Amino acid sequence: MNGINIANVIDEELDTISNIEMINDAVFLDFDTDGDKDLIVVGAWMSIPFYKNGDHKFCLKKREGISGSEWLVLSILLRSTKMNVYTS
Repeated sequence: MNGINIANVIDEELDTISNIEMINDAVFLDFDTDGDKDLIVVGAWMSIPFYKNGDHKFCLKKREGISGSEWLVLSILLRSTKMNVYTS
C-alpha cells in the first residue's frame, strides 16, 4: 500500500484490552500522578480497568475498591482531578 505498513498493535500496547467486549467510555488522565496520561475504561457488566502508562505500554493495574465488581457503567465525568462514574 504505497510503502505504508499498517499493523494491529492493540494487544502489544494495551494489556488485556482485547478481553473487553463493550466499551461505553474511556478517559486518559494521570491517576497515579507520575506525569503521564493513564487510561480508564468503562463498559457493560465489567469491573473498571485502570491501565497505567509505563514504558510506552499500558498495563492493567489493580485498584482497591474498584476491582472485582461488575457494573453497567455508562460514562465517566471528570471534574478537575476528581472522577465521577455514572452507573445504572
